[in-house]
Amino acid sequence: YTIDLPGNKKFNGGEQLKVTSTDPSGNKSDEKVIDVKDTTPPAAPTVSEVTSESTQVTGTGEPGSTVKVELPDGTELTGVADDQGNYTIALPSNKKFNGGESIKITSTDASGNKSDEAVVEVKDTTPPVAPTVSEVTSESTQVTGTGEPGSTVKVELPDGTELTGVADDQGNYTIDLPSNKKFRGGEQLKVTSTDPSGNKSDEKVIDVKDTTSPVTPTVSEVTSESTQVTGIGEPGSTVK
Repeated sequence: YTIDLPGNKKFNGGEQLKVTSTDPSGNKSDEKVIDVKDTTPPAAPTVSEVTSESTQVTGTGEPGSTVKVELPDGTELTGVADDQGNYTIALPSNKKFNGGESIKITSTDASGNKSDEAVVEVKDTTPPVAPTVSEVTSESTQVTGTGEPGSTVKVELPDGTELTGVADDQGNYTIDLPSNKKFRGGEQLKVTSTDPSGNKSDEKVIDVKDTTSPVTPTVSEVTSESTQVTGIGEPGSTVK
């Protein structure tokens, strides 16, 4: 026999159907009870944003389902969605993300039906470390140092002028100083780096070192009657 079920009747699984047969003489059989088997996979779980700073993966899935998180290295973590469908799965402290990695999440219901896979990309929210800066002197024509590879390094001069360069794949950067910008020594340069995700490092401040020799001092006439030597030199310099 074949009996069509109404289109508006949906089963979740676990319901009971009672089946009997009655012959032409009106005699009715014993009742056969059958449980509806759940073969419907749950919907793919939702996943909240995962960042390079995250310590857990959270989201929603079918209540009571087992949620599995597969990390980029193949490590599998599991948790159970509560009666509201919320799940929280802690990430191991030894697993660090740089950003850009993919995490795969599925949920499996109590009947063993597995959802489609949800894939979330880890967002980089970790600022790069402050760049290193080589010594800058009053004779320097460039600012050099190291930063996070691919990051944009910004140098702010004492007058507010901003210069930028990009750290190469080894992390090295070189930024030319304008020829019309001269340092005497003692000025401060502020250097930061910003990674491709827009995360900005702490500021590195470096003092310009004075390595420019003073001009030769002038000397007034000295005679056989002189008791002093006088002239003009760089203010504050020691004349010998």
